[in-house]
Amino acid sequence: MRVCSNYTEVAAGQTDALISSGQSITVDMILVTNVSGGAASVTLDEGDGTTLIHTIRMAADGTLPVPFPRGQLFDRGLAVTTPSGVTVLVTHTNGGS
Repeated sequence: MRVCSNYTEVAAGQTDALISSGQSITVDMILVTNVSGGAASVTLDEGDGTTLIHTIRMAADGTLPVPFPRGQLFDRGLAVTTPSGVTVLVTHTNGGS
């Protein structure tokens, strides 16, 4: 696994928080922390909002690592939506790398 030089934390309750909007990035890991008291979902979209890439669902409180061992390329950056009580940490390359 490559070691990414950047990480971005997305706070709870964000809608389409942009990571390198308009520039390609490679994501190696997404770490979801849920302290909402119940089930929760995080959505990952292309940075321009055109394509839903993935929905991460958690059944209860805790921390869930979502690794991409070979890296996941997002051509137009990444937009992350988090509900109340859920934060996300994304490790990624520099935009345009």
